[in-house]
Amino acid sequence: MKSLRILAAIAVAVPSVLAAQRAEPRNDRLTLTDYLEWEGVASPQLSPDGKSVIYSRTWIDKLNDKRMSSIHIMNVDGTKPRKLVDGSAPQWSPDGTRIAYVAEGEPNKTPQIFTRYMDAEGAITQVTRLTSAPGNVRWSPDGTELLMNRKDRRQQILELAACNSETTKCRVIVREEWKTGWIENAPTMRMLADKKRFIWESDRNGFTNYYLYDLTGKLINPITTLTTAEAGAIVKLDEKAGVLFYTARDGDNYMKMQLHRVKLDGTGDVRLTDPKFNHSVGACPDVDPTGKVAEAGAGRGGRGGGGFGGGAGSCGISADNKYFIDTYQTNDIPAATQLVEIGAAGGKVVAQLAKADTTKFDALKLHKAEQFEYLAADGKTKLYGQI
Repeated sequence: MKSLRILAAIAVAVPSVLAAQRAEPRNDRLTLTDYLEWEGVASPQLSPDGKSVIYSRTWIDKLNDKRMSSIHIMNVDGTKPRKLVDGSAPQWSPDGTRIAYVAEGEPNKTPQIFTRYMDAEGAITQVTRLTSAPGNVRWSPDGTELLMNRKDRRQQILELAACNSETTKCRVIVREEWKTGWIENAPTMRMLADKKRFIWESDRNGFTNYYLYDLTGKLINPITTLTTAEAGAIVKLDEKAGVLFYTARDGDNYMKMQLHRVKLDGTGDVRLTDPKFNHSVGACPDVDPTGKVAEAGAGRGGRGGGGFGGGAGSCGISADNKYFIDTYQTNDIPAATQLVEIGAAGGKVVAQLAKADTTKFDALKLHKAEQFEYLAADGKTKLYGQI
């Protein structure tokens, strides 16, 4: 009987405890209410005179189930924060007299580019009349135009366009078209020191390559002319030496990135690394025609163009372009680092600097990644994977 009374007491107590636990709200989890109250800031921009900061503030309009954004400004010391206008992605004009931003406009409340004067009157102008949202909006170096990427509704045409910030008249600088597919809206665009020429990334021949243009839309020359591999990221632009270092997927298979050097006129392209390995080299700041190293983020735009891939501290190429530090590996060979001398015909290993310690890995008898090959649906194209 005593055992039965104990069991009965437990049977009554356990549901009561569980009910109490369910009744107590947990404070270590985000709830829907928390999400709906969430606010954030983005796109901070320091004014050219260094006195003010503009930024976007985002929140959720619970009534209309829509994410909203507005542009605010404050003094650089954090005082006097205030709202300027609804919109996002603010950009100071080079002279600091205006900002450009993206907000709903005509036609049909499509995202459009606007400008606002930063004087007391704060006059606003809608600059574009697009059918789809603009991409990578930024001021031209002289502040007279707004540059943007724009696409058609089918996303088969991409244009780098420039719109006059006063007259709102727009012109096409570069036009890309890919009728059998769709085009990325964020190609790399790297402005040169003269603020007139720029490097443009394009897949127009079926492979990613870099081209040298000027802001009038004139194609000066192709820089890379790959026809069997994709160009990757820009590693170093040295205008004084007239060379560009970039990566390309032209190793033993396209998963193995290689370092290349090419002259800005498109001649002398040479692979500097061993195609049996995948290589990684730290990105460097641009060097202008006088030899001056650019500040972090200067002259960059588009994909991979918002900064220096780690900045000057991670630069893997020597200032005189004679050496680079290379980290190389494969799926079954651990990473190692070496110093490579750059010659006219390619790279020559000077010294081994470091090697991954796999003692613990081997002791645990862990398996290395295995690479496999298979054919695409066309029965011809070889694809690779790792498991």
